[in-house]
Amino acid sequence: MKVHKPVKLFILTSVLDVINVEVKRNKESYIYIIDYILTKPLRNKRNKDINEAEFVSINKQKIEFVIGCNSYNYIKHLEKYELIERDGNYKNAKKSFHYRIYKKYYVDLMPYNLKPDSRIFIIIIKQGNNEKTNYSKLEPHLYQSREK
Repeated sequence: MKVHKPVKLFILTSVLDVINVEVKRNKESYIYIIDYILTKPLRNKRNKDINEAEFVSINKQKIEFVIGCNSYNYIKHLEKYELIERDGNYKNAKKSFHYRIYKKYYVDLMPYNLKPDSRIFIIIIKQGNNEKTNYSKLEPHLYQSREK
């Protein structure tokens, strides 16, 4: 049986405290959404200035694929617990809502290790396995050994 490295999500400690108090089930789904909002500006190649309070769009299809159900309820609960806020600039079929974490929670960032038996862990591992490698960029000796 293959043992995978732990998958770490990043979350603010004060946000994790609120989630532990308010949420009874599927805590990892909420933590995944918070991690997505926190790390999306870092993954955006066009973003030159990384601002901790930047509004980000959420790719609902990606989040729903990872958490396995409709993300609307999770986002609605995160707004209800006053963990995230939205910009309010919605235009039908043109611009979706953008979200950010309230500034008062930006105190301390910590890693959160996913449990290896959780659905989110399994989906993230599968996504990593499905990424294609561009073998043409390998060194010549590595490219030849790959063909054998």
